[in-house]
Amino acid sequence: MASDTWSKKTLIRELPDIPQWSLTRFLLLNDGAVSCDDHGAVVANPDRDFLSVVGMPSNETLAVAFKSAAEEATVLGHAGVAERIGRVSGVAGEYAHLHTLADRTPLMTVDPKVFCGPLVSRPEAYPDSDVVDEIAEAFDRHSEVSAVWVEGEPVSICYSVGESERYWDVSIDTVQVHRRKGYAVQAFLHHYALMQAQGLEPVWGAALSNPPSVRLDGKLGFTRVADIWEFTIN
Repeated sequence: MASDTWSKKTLIRELPDIPQWSLTRFLLLNDGAVSCDDHGAVVANPDRDFLSVVGMPSNETLAVAFKSAAEEATVLGHAGVAERIGRVSGVAGEYAHLHTLADRTPLMTVDPKVFCGPLVSRPEAYPDSDVVDEIAEAFDRHSEVSAVWVEGEPVSICYSVGESERYWDVSIDTVQVHRRKGYAVQAFLHHYALMQAQGLEPVWGAALSNPPSVRLDGKLGFTRVADIWEFTIN
């Protein structure tokens, strides 16, 4: 196939909006850059700290894309290209399942005793700086963030890592001392309602190395629909 097959314009038109490509479509629709050859492409966000591999780009194309990536950049790849990504990057990937809601309705319900509400500014005191940075990115693209509040502080936060035309990618974080209290479920349910009002369905990526995430999405009624590999490079 000619490299035009993997151009940004063609990918936007042809790449299906399904769970395994929803984040790639998000990149494409939000100023993503594409480097490609006759066999595949690498799509990267403007900061080059998030990349997605489509098709089977050559070792050379991957090497150039990875060399210009930011430190600790995340690279997503489908099963067919995972071995090549690992060989070129020199790092081991992490296998994850992608899940969606089977009947589009969570199995669990809102607990009226738990106070949930929007987060309207960057939580400077939140212990996980990576989460704070992702929240700032969500605010930059005018995406809402939901939180469970305890004594005036956000203790569990749910937000979208990115949105395609149909899906939003779920991210949840709970402060260590407040885990196992059901707050993550309540944060998700609050955010789910907000995103559902926008016509967007959730995609939950659960790494096999994170059993609590796998258990939680099962409790909420999510079912596995696809798989993906994730690498952290540089």
